[in-house]
Amino acid sequence: MTKGKGFKWNEQSWQAFRRAAAIGVLNGCHAIEGASKAITPVHGDPTQGGEFATFAPGSKPIGGTLRRSQHSAVYLDGSRVGGVSVDDNGATVPDYVPRTGIAGFVGTNIHYAGYVHDGTVKMPARPFLTTAFMEVGPDITGYIASGMSAALGRAG
Repeated sequence: MTKGKGFKWNEQSWQAFRRAAAIGVLNGCHAIEGASKAITPVHGDPTQGGEFATFAPGSKPIGGTLRRSQHSAVYLDGSRVGGVSVDDNGATVPDYVPRTGIAGFVGTNIHYAGYVHDGTVKMPARPFLTTAFMEVGPDITGYIASGMSAALGRAG
């Protein structure tokens, strides 16, 4: 920029840009969530050497609660921009609510998730969230950019 010339912010455009950025972050969070759900262990999964059990004849298989509990949420200056308020199990998703800025969260509200993710003395760690983040990480800026493009109404 040359001296005497400057850039003047249009507040409405700036807020639209910030909202689009938050939607882009949600796009990235959904990518991490999807990758995580794909590798989350499910109790009794035959592909993991188990057999599904049921409570009664004709009832649905037991398993998948941890996978269904995973959710994403994004906040812009303390207000939720996107994400679900109830997970796929029907449980309420907590509000994380940072006060300022854009923040995205991918997680679960199941009490035993940490034991599965980090392991215990009797069970090996199966870090589904960390692994998913590492898998999606190199592409995260692309997910954010495509979410922003869509939010701003531009092909991307």
